Amino acid sequence: MAEYLEDKYGRPRVYLEGNNVPVAELGIECQRERGASSALPPLNFLHIWWARRPLTISRAAVLGSLLPEGYNRTTFLELMGIPSGKDPIGTKMQLARIRAGLEKDPGGNLYGYKRAFTNIVPERVNNEAAHTIFNIWRNEITILDSFAGGGSIPFEATRCGLNVILNELNPIASIIEKATIEYPVLFGEELNAEINHLGEIIASEVEAQLISCFPKNNDEDELDYIWVRTVTCPKCSLELPLSPNWWLDKTGKLGFKAIVPNTGNVCEFEIFHESDDFDPNQGSVTRGVGRCLRCNEVIAGDEIKRQAKNWEMGHQIAAIMSINRRKRGKSRTFRKVTEMDLEGVRISERMLTERLPEWRAKGLVPDETRYLGPADRSANYGVLKWSDCFNERQLLVHLTTLEIILNQPWDEIQDDKKREALRVYMQFAMDKGLDYNSIQTRMHSTRGVMVNTFDRHDFSFKWSYGEIDGAGQLFRFGYSQIADAYKGIAKLIHSTKKSKMEFHTGDAAHLPFIESGSVDAIVFDPPYYDNVMYAELSDFFYVWMKRGLKDVFPDLFGTELTEKDAEAVANVARFKDAGRGKGRRLAEKDYEAKMAGAFRELHRVLRDDGVMTIMFTHKKVEAWDTLARSILDSGFEITASWPVHTESQHSLHQARKNAAASTILLICRKRPEDSGTGWWEDLKPILEQRVQEQADIFEKNGIKRLDLSIACFGVALEVISEKWPVKRDDGTVISPDEALDAAREVVSQWFMDSITLGERKAVDPATQFYVLAWYIFQAREFPFDEAR
Repeated sequence: MAEYLEDKYGRPRVYLEGNNVPVAELGIECQRERGASSALPPLNFLHIWWARRPLTISRAAVLGSLLPEGYNRTTFLELMGIPSGKDPIGTKMQLARIRAGLEKDPGGNLYGYKRAFTNIVPERVNNEAAHTIFNIWRNEITILDSFAGGGSIPFEATRCGLNVILNELNPIASIIEKATIEYPVLFGEELNAEINHLGEIIASEVEAQLISCFPKNNDEDELDYIWVRTVTCPKCSLELPLSPNWWLDKTGKLGFKAIVPNTGNVCEFEIFHESDDFDPNQGSVTRGVGRCLRCNEVIAGDEIKRQAKNWEMGHQIAAIMSINRRKRGKSRTFRKVTEMDLEGVRISERMLTERLPEWRAKGLVPDETRYLGPADRSANYGVLKWSDCFNERQLLVHLTTLEIILNQPWDEIQDDKKREALRVYMQFAMDKGLDYNSIQTRMHSTRGVMVNTFDRHDFSFKWSYGEIDGAGQLFRFGYSQIADAYKGIAKLIHSTKKSKMEFHTGDAAHLPFIESGSVDAIVFDPPYYDNVMYAELSDFFYVWMKRGLKDVFPDLFGTELTEKDAEAVANVARFKDAGRGKGRRLAEKDYEAKMAGAFRELHRVLRDDGVMTIMFTHKKVEAWDTLARSILDSGFEITASWPVHTESQHSLHQARKNAAASTILLICRKRPEDSGTGWWEDLKPILEQRVQEQADIFEKNGIKRLDLSIACFGVALEVISEKWPVKRDDGTVISPDEALDAAREVVSQWFMDSITLGERKAVDPATQFYVLAWYIFQAREFPFDEAR
């Protein structure tokens, strides 16, 4: 007799298919993992990758797809890094009482243990899990992630001692994966010292070449510059500084004020405290429309764009943040711009003019034309080439740094793999500088730090932008971040059992390097419809990395920009010439076709009794419908679904975002060919009952409002997937969104029964709509169609 439960087809039922999944505890740990930005997992600081999954949910998805249903709940939590005897749910409730003023804060870490992902799992617990998994599957386990991205899932699989196959279309992500998993496993913490040593050599060379471009006073160790864009007022010819506000430091109530000249047309700036005469909130540009500070002329958005496209838009330094590391107490101060600072800019412009022809001849300047897709917010302001993303001094810094990195005596490093790793980490250090030193960075006026280019998932245009001292300071920041991240990663991934790793770069719909039926479990986080344009965003780094690493990875940098046509996202820009109204629909069909191709390939490589677990975080019905079609038409059924609260809490504008706060785990199996035909009229009552039952379970596990509604989509798909395709009595096949609509209707009624204490029928439909929309979205504004 088997030591584990089997389904009706004789397949071992896994932990995530059971009813004892600790979703509340997992959600709490995901929230702790994503608490303070400075305390995120070290993977997040190695290199930017968009929409990373938390490590806790990644580990739960991997082990929950292998361990048997009914596995001891306490032991499973220990495998997650939550020690036996600890109560995260009770602690979270205590913290809520403290925040509400109902209980005194005793201080210290109330959880009584470090965040789960940082904890070493007891050897006894690991050995028991490994023994259990082997008894079920009878071989060494191979996990496949065919959309590996930033590498969170294979990272956790490697930490668990499992063999992993990683595939990723994007070359930037592929290199991130190697830097996150392969190199730390190979070299351990010892490589950290070499990263620091080599980084300081490069930083010192950069400093020696560029120190005259960033002059400082004797009491200044570091400088950050705040620049503003300028346009010419068509009426009075003032070079109008454009800024949505004039804040420098909201905590200190400090701002910079434009001093409008009586004669001449160029403003100067002074540092002012907020007062009745100076309101830093009253900027000179709102929603793309300017207002002249001298003649009060309104400058239309089209006129500003015209000047920008014709290279008539200027910029000037408005203020400087000075840091004195040797000073006790508050070391950060703001000061006005001096002639010394302006001379540094002029020196850098002369240096760039002198060196640019040579750098262009060497092919070092990223003059490629930008791909303009859904993430573009800057092309209308003249940012058309990748080199346009930097002002003259920033471009000088980055090109100087690149050349110095390339000119290092790399051949002196005998170990080929170590040389490769150090090349990658030095490039990553430079990439940090690119991210934090472009015309799309900005000063965070509350925290007093520079916010990177990708504080949003697009190329938003900044009216005022930031610049970091590039004479050594910038690269020192970069390599220290990489060294610290590497050290943290090496500590986490240390394992007595070395996993086998395969890294592949290519289309998820074509995995010829994997034998049919050879993969035990597939765990992945697919592209979320139109949420993130990964290829378009990563071009920002690709054009520089191509120049810095093409000789190391020639196969990854053979194209001018990253691959867009094969990327599985709903990219309307690819169909912009299709005619009005057709682009969106064609983009949806394209995404569906690509995901279907990927799922068919996953169906081929998965063993017949294997498990596929998908993480999905999206609230748009279209995204769910498209994903569901791809899964079901490829021969999979959904056997279970669980929501885990992984994302940040709802804000007043959360309803405008497509990502929900919970990640839905969809557990899938190959659907047997003799599963029979399903009839909608028979299945709909079953669906409605199952949704209502699961809604109660989800609520008890802390899933609420919009996330509860979305979580029930998975339940609806479970019901129809076993007998797919599902037909009506007239023989026509239903679409997945009909099942989603049915689930949503049940959940809406369930919500209203809860809100009205069972008196739902006494509330008219229009009132129900408003009450439900406000209750679910928890926002003052939300899209009408989505609410409907």
